[in-house]
Amino acid sequence: MARRWVAEVLQSRDLEHVVDTASLLVSELVTNALCHSTGPYEVSVTFGPHSATITVADSARGRPHRADAADSSGRDAAGDLSEHGRGLLLVASLADGWGWQGTPHGKRVWFRIATG
Repeated sequence: MARRWVAEVLQSRDLEHVVDTASLLVSELVTNALCHSTGPYEVSVTFGPHSATITVADSARGRPHRADAADSSGRDAAGDLSEHGRGLLLVASLADGWGWQGTPHGKRVWFRIATG
């Protein structure tokens, strides 16, 4: 549902060229929200002169974790096969910027993609 909504918002601005990347990345953030929070999540899209910022807010507190220490075999620093943290690594790799901020009720994780 979030993927489709983000795609529709971007298409309404004639930004079809970023729909696939934005849809994939919002899916990763929403999956994290569903896995790590207990309440609802909210997706928003804001536009700058040459970029779109997509934000997912949820009720989970604390810093999001990336699987930065993974090697090419898919094993993390402890040697376990990691199934978590790869989404943020993907966000960091494909977005033009990303970050997070704590809120009184949880956190917001955002990514920015160039639109022009």
